[in-house]
Amino acid sequence: METGSLPSPDGGAPPHRFSPRMRNARAETFVVGLVAAVLCYLLVTFRGMERGEATWISVAVGLVAYGLYAFRIRLRGLQSVEIADETLSVTDRAGTRVVRWDEVVDARHTYYGGDRWVIRSRDGRPGLNLLLDGYPPEEAARINRLIRERLPEGDASGGRA
Repeated sequence: METGSLPSPDGGAPPHRFSPRMRNARAETFVVGLVAAVLCYLLVTFRGMERGEATWISVAVGLVAYGLYAFRIRLRGLQSVEIADETLSVTDRAGTRVVRWDEVVDARHTYYGGDRWVIRSRDGRPGLNLLLDGYPPEEAARINRLIRERLPEGDASGGRA
């Protein structure tokens, strides 16, 4: 949920602050497990397996997918985002990482492993990985739009992978 914005110290536009919710992350995790179970069921029944056995296998696959996705969220934690005209700040369990927009050399947006951004800057540090777990779809779309709007003009990726 985007939080209230205070004016920036230099008098410019206030930063956009977003905080994920564990409730949304749990819903995403449930959907991942459900989709995995349904896909598994369709695949094994089209291969000729009887429905009872296919159901048990699909439930097991769904639970494994649910567990792995939940473990990933638990292990990595959720990330808060602050998008200002000059910087992108991402806060998680490891602390806060800040990247200046004018220092970005590569930015890639992908849905591999969830809605995410991989942003590299000139300073040579490892890339900033922003996972949008725990955000409602409309809020994640707003974050994606705000990032794309602030990417340097010369970024070859255009903010998309």
